[in-house]
Amino acid sequence: MVYMIFVMIALAFVILTYKKGGIVNGSFFCAFYCFGCMVAIMTVELLELEEKDMMYSAMPLPIFSDVITTVLAIYLAFIVISFSLVPNRGLNRSSDVFLYFRQKLNFLSGRIMSDRGVVYLGVALLIFFVCNAIHLSSIDIDLLLSNNYYLLIKEPDLIGLDSSAGRVYHLAFRYLGFIFFSIGFIALNRGRFILAAMIFLVSLYPFIFLLAGNSRWAPMYFSVGIILFFIERKYITLAVMIVLMYMCMDKVLIGREMYYHGLNHLFDHFYVERTYGVVASLLFMCLNVFEGAMNLGNTLLNDPKFDQRYINLSFSPFFSFMDGFDLIRDDLKHKWAPNVPMSSVSESYQFGLVYFTLFLALYFYLMRKINVMAVKKLTAPFLVVFILFIYVSLGIHTYSIRTFWKLMIFMLIFIYVSEKKNA
Repeated sequence: MVYMIFVMIALAFVILTYKKGGIVNGSFFCAFYCFGCMVAIMTVELLELEEKDMMYSAMPLPIFSDVITTVLAIYLAFIVISFSLVPNRGLNRSSDVFLYFRQKLNFLSGRIMSDRGVVYLGVALLIFFVCNAIHLSSIDIDLLLSNNYYLLIKEPDLIGLDSSAGRVYHLAFRYLGFIFFSIGFIALNRGRFILAAMIFLVSLYPFIFLLAGNSRWAPMYFSVGIILFFIERKYITLAVMIVLMYMCMDKVLIGREMYYHGLNHLFDHFYVERTYGVVASLLFMCLNVFEGAMNLGNTLLNDPKFDQRYINLSFSPFFSFMDGFDLIRDDLKHKWAPNVPMSSVSESYQFGLVYFTLFLALYFYLMRKINVMAVKKLTAPFLVVFILFIYVSLGIHTYSIRTFWKLMIFMLIFIYVSEKKNA
């Protein structure tokens, strides 16, 4: 069967990508995710799954037979290009990777948990707490408590923030909360339980905010804890982190399908009738995570058209309130469901060959630069862009260009500056 031929070729290139460059490079994560997407759409097609059969997903599931070959070919091309961008020398030995991360972790933990580091951390926490308090006093509390627009509380203009500073902070505080949560896990790992409790308490605000909005960012707050305790081989704590992440993912995936969102509805998902067990729910979570190919399949089937203003502003490096994108976004964007946007890959493909080439050229250029950095030396700047690249590699298959274009430009500038500094 032609589907299996595509998938087997893709699997071979994923293995070759790992053999050639190991796991600590951008190519492997792109290839692995694209392979997962190919398996996901093939599973849906072969099992003839419909939307009513699915859990955690509002993605339309038409018959993909007319476009699945094209979709699989495009995703196979992603994998082959990723393989071609791996330098001939890479970190193949997992022991090298774990040794590096353990050394970096010990160094970072020592700096943060030193007497001076704790003082700086205390000042940062105080500033973060004050900023969160100001943020809370500036938003529309009624909308935070209850609203019927998925991810409304993600948008600064919709949640009631008027000032430019407030809007920028609103866009940034989820990342700041993620950073503080990560530091909290480091403190927990070092046995600084009181300090860890203080950090988690202060950074609970953005976490609860994201959880109330049913954002998949909320479960990601536990990702660093999972990696950290896996490296440290603290398997009981690791198991707790995995369970917490699963519970949060279950909440946001079910919650985003519900009519109401907000703090008043944090526990509404417990009252939803469950027809599947834990194992089946994990499988459906995987289909949700790897739904990029289905997103592209819907694009090829429906052939949506875009206004040139939307196309141009999708590649703007500015915030929405600066270039006016927020004024046209809701009228001109395409979605497959109220909470299922077109992906960056789907949008750029539909914009036309020039825009598709532009978007992928930057993405694959970043991949190549990160791969070269991994071969030369595993440094702190590499770690930053590597983590960001993993985030981008997952997100461009589920969220719009506008979500990632600025971040990709930032990564390009960051790599350029770090190279000049180390030259």
